[in-house]
Amino acid sequence: LTTRISGEYINFDNTKYRIVGIEEIGGQKLTKVIMADYTKNSNAIAESVTFGVTDDNSGTIFTTESGIGEYLNNWYTGTSINSTYKSMIETNGIVWYQGPTDGINDDYTKSKQGTAVSATIGLGRYGEMFTSQYGSSSSSSSPIWIITRKSNNQLYEIDNYGTGSKTLKPTESSGVRPAFYLKSNVKISSGTGLPNNPYEIVQ
Repeated sequence: LTTRISGEYINFDNTKYRIVGIEEIGGQKLTKVIMADYTKNSNAIAESVTFGVTDDNSGTIFTTESGIGEYLNNWYTGTSINSTYKSMIETNGIVWYQGPTDGINDDYTKSKQGTAVSATIGLGRYGEMFTSQYGSSSSSSSPIWIITRKSNNQLYEIDNYGTGSKTLKPTESSGVRPAFYLKSNVKISSGTGLPNNPYEIVQ
């Protein structure tokens, strides 16, 4: 799977995911994927979740102990994912960044800065490929969270037109599209990587 290109589709537990890219973490090449569109492939993902809490010093925090981070952690550790597929997700050395608390000001490189948060499951970030949904509001019925902060107490979301200009407070709710890394030994068993014929994967 690590030889494939960004944009191709995989079938992960009867849900379409899209390859974001290949990253080297801990000396291994891992495939980063994001759920293709939660409105079309729910896979037990709620349509609206509160992001979380704001700390006076750290701003809005992504954490596995509360809010959306806890929700995603429970989704992963619970029974929503078939154990065969769950075993394909890399858990070691995975961290997520929210960017600085003063915002990224359209400098996408900053969206991979700030405090590193250890979590198996995360979200797409501002400026990253495929964080927006399919098409426009006619095909994506709800906005979605991304992990990047706009400021100390606001976060970006992708609106239902696919843009990242709108911001929400962490106490508000929006949709969820999980992102995670697949292990280096995950292989393709069939498929072409196209939306109507995604790669089937095995370990």
